[in-house]
Amino acid sequence: MNKNEITYPARWEYRVFIESGMLEAARQLIGVILAEQDERAELADGEKSSSGKYLALRARAEVKSKAEAEALAHKLAEVPGVKFVM
Repeated sequence: MNKNEITYPARWEYRVFIESGMLEAARQLIGVILAEQDERAELADGEKSSSGKYLALRARAEVKSKAEAEALAHKLAEVPGVKFVM
């Protein structure tokens, strides 16, 4: 196996960047999305931008495939207030 190859299922971490004024509403919806994906999912505060306009959350969930990881990223990106997902 190549050392860069990902074995599934895998715990996947996303950094979700959110407008600071939308943080609480986005956090609740992201929590629901993660719980639907994985009952052991985690959501934690991350860093904030130097201007304070954006805040990041670290979202971790188990995914069973690359396609599932990408689908979850798209769901997270659709949450109101989310600027981008890494």
